[in-house]
Amino acid sequence: SKSHAASIESLGQKSFFTHVCAANRPQTLAGIALCGRLDMNLVFSKMTRWTARYTGKAILPDLQQSIISFSFDDCPKTVVANGLPQLEAEGWRATIYVACGLCETTNHLGLHMSEADIVDVHNRNHEIAGHTYSHVSANAVGHNTYLEDIERNQKRLVEIGLPRSRHFAYPFGHTTPRLKKSLSKKFKTMRG
Repeated sequence: SKSHAASIESLGQKSFFTHVCAANRPQTLAGIALCGRLDMNLVFSKMTRWTARYTGKAILPDLQQSIISFSFDDCPKTVVANGLPQLEAEGWRATIYVACGLCETTNHLGLHMSEADIVDVHNRNHEIAGHTYSHVSANAVGHNTYLEDIERNQKRLVEIGLPRSRHFAYPFGHTTPRLKKSLSKKFKTMRG
């Protein structure tokens, strides 16, 4: 219960084990136990995300100056109209993580870029990076299906005249240790 979590926190043992959100939905494995719930899908999801977060961490080189990176996910058309012109006015470029299956569809982000928009953005020297074709979560499909969806996206980028992506972002930030290992051979960087 919330009172159990609060009493543990009052002992100064704040950690990922005791975090429970305002809606009393457990955010951690121990939080699941503290709330008296055992949802195995939630347990598996939390374990997978926690394990994946600490798998394959790269060590960055010492930098002589700061770096800033601008990126856009899922290719909403507003990026072309609003975001990129502002960056370009400063001489800056961005990385756009593209899921080709979202092209010219509409969802909660609004209308998505067309393939012609993606080519135009690439020709303006922005990086087009990869997602899965269908913008599918790693938690929703099997390992091989996920890899096939990534390859479908890569093939589509080549078909419209772009190079294969060297960088990748996991849709929804969902990944697994096995995926990280598989994709580390295909991409220079992976984000999520």
